[in-house]
Amino acid sequence: MTEPSVETPDYAEERRVPLSYVDAAGRIFFPRLLEWAHQVQEGFLYERGIPLSRWLDSGPHFPVVHVEADFLHPLRLGDRTRVELRVDHLGRSSFSFAYRFLVGGEVYASARTVHVAVEPGKGSRPLPEVLREGLRSRIC
Repeated sequence: MTEPSVETPDYAEERRVPLSYVDAAGRIFFPRLLEWAHQVQEGFLYERGIPLSRWLDSGPHFPVVHVEADFLHPLRLGDRTRVELRVDHLGRSSFSFAYRFLVGGEVYASARTVHVAVEPGKGSRPLPEVLREGLRSRIC
C-alpha cells in the first residue's frame, strides 16, 4: 500500500493509545487501529453534520468494501497519537477515507477504507446528495 495522501487533513484527533488497545507486548493490537480509524471517521461525520443514525434504520447503508493498513512503527501503550483523516475519493456510489497515525510528527501507521452506498436488499446506489456535500473537500 502506498501511504495515503493526508498532507492537509479534513479532520484530526489527538489521543493516547489506551491499555485496552494493546497486546501482551504493549503494542497496538492490529484490529484496534481500524477501530480507532472508525471512531475518528464518526467524529469527522458528526462535525460535518452527517449523523450516522440518520441511515441506520432505513438506508442507504455504507459498508466498508475494502480496507488496508500499514504499520511502519509500533504504536505503544500511552503513545500520544494524532490521527488524521482525509476524504481520499468521492465517486458516484462510493467514497474512501485515508488515515495517518502520527507520533511526534512521524507517521507510525496509515490506513484506507473504501465505502459503497447500498440500498438494503437492492445493491449499490448513488450517494445521497446530503452525504456527498458533507464529504466534499479539497479533492473535489
